[in-house]
Amino acid sequence: MTFLPHTQALTLEERAMLGCAFVALGAHKIRITGGEPLVRQNVL
Repeated sequence: MTFLPHTQALTLEERAMLGCAFVALGAHKIRITGGEPLVRQNVL
């Protein structure tokens, strides 16, 4: 398995913008699975 370089991963701000876009399009729930997104500092 190969992973993306850290520089190509979405930042927390980019993930928040993506979440806002889905909500604006009518999404009611967004599920984040896996541990990696949740181990970042300041995720809340």
